[in-house]
Amino acid sequence: MLEFLKSKQSAVTNYLFMESDKYALTEAIGKDWNGALPYTVLLEPGGKVVWFHQGEVDFHALKRVIVEHPLMGRVY
Repeated sequence: MLEFLKSKQSAVTNYLFMESDKYALTEAIGKDWNGALPYTVLLEPGGKVVWFHQGEVDFHALKRVIVEHPLMGRVY
């Protein structure tokens, strides 16, 4: 997975979860996640969860959350 991200020259920080216990991943992601995919999480700089969504994402709604967020906004 790391090689794939490097080959795509990913411009964002990516975290790889290396535990074998799948329930530990659920705990690491957050108590609101039931393990179903897709699950999208938006974090502000520093790691605080700003927005999360389980299922297909409405990208216009997500963009609105980003634009209106004081730490991200239009120019972050």
